Amino acid sequence: MNNTDASSAAYIADLIRQCFANTAFPAIRPQTVSLGVTQAQADDTLDKLCTRVDMALYKAKRGGKNRVVII
Repeated sequence: MNNTDASSAAYIADLIRQCFANTAFPAIRPQTVSLGVTQAQADDTLDKLCTRVDMALYKAKRGGKNRVVII
């Protein structure tokens, strides 16, 4: 998200997480989503940025799923 700091992005990610968790999927059991958030740094390459957000995602999953983690 352009012009958004990490805490604001995490807030928006948590709204997405909540909406998804509250969505009924009639054919399957309730579903959840984990999200990773990071903020781009001036010296980031696309690879560095993706690696960091991937780390945040897996940290969220290891932490019990259905959560947002900022790195």
